[in-house]
Amino acid sequence: MILTAKFSGKQADYLKFGSGAKPFVIIPGLSLPDVLRSADAIESAYSVFSEDYTVYLFDRIKNPPEGYTLSEMAEDTAASIKAAGIENACVFGTSQGGMIALLIAARHPGLVSKLVTGSTAAKSDEKITSVIGTWVTLAEEKNIPALAEHTAEYVFSPDTLKTAKEMIVSFSSDVSDDEVSTFAVLARACLDFDFSAELENIACPSLIIGCEGDRIMPPDASSYIANHINGAQLFMYGAEYGHAVYDETPEYKKRLLEFFGR
Repeated sequence: MILTAKFSGKQADYLKFGSGAKPFVIIPGLSLPDVLRSADAIESAYSVFSEDYTVYLFDRIKNPPEGYTLSEMAEDTAASIKAAGIENACVFGTSQGGMIALLIAARHPGLVSKLVTGSTAAKSDEKITSVIGTWVTLAEEKNIPALAEHTAEYVFSPDTLKTAKEMIVSFSSDVSDDEVSTFAVLARACLDFDFSAELENIACPSLIIGCEGDRIMPPDASSYIANHINGAQLFMYGAEYGHAVYDETPEYKKRLLEFFGR
């Protein structure tokens, strides 16, 4: 079911499913179509959690302002989680969602009992700026076909694109002007950021997952994060996967379940 968190004059939608006693919060990355359009697919993909967990996936706030920063996204997402009555959750963030998850764990420790991040970074670099900068330009130009093509090429592995590129591009092409404008606002936040100094404030058990085949986030960004969080574990997938490795192999969900269940 899709619900709405309301706080400080803002609103953010979130997906809720499952019947377990333990809260599991997912913070997704950038999505060209609004992520909650895929609510049914998300619920299916994470069905393995439904018995032991109540699962929540939080979208960004509605109508984010120009100049919206990662720090502001983290504070608003934390407020959404609190408005939903959640605390001490297992939290999983991917890509930009991983950045937000790291900041929430550092600043709001009572909300996070265990943390997993996937395909993310704690500071921008030339690789991130180049790829996402292209997305921002294409979004600002409202060049949706080129944006859909470019995001597919960089998010997914060659093997996935061999069998699913047409479907992926078609799905990403079916977006409104408002969705593209929101995408541009959110993507700009990834062009210049550095919250690496806050990693040392994360005290919960943490698993950092990266991928050698990631063409957006440099693989060493994952090892950097793991090295700067006390006691964090690091796991790297191989070059056969891409940035969206979290969607490309079912083993990924099993890894999350095993870590959260310890």
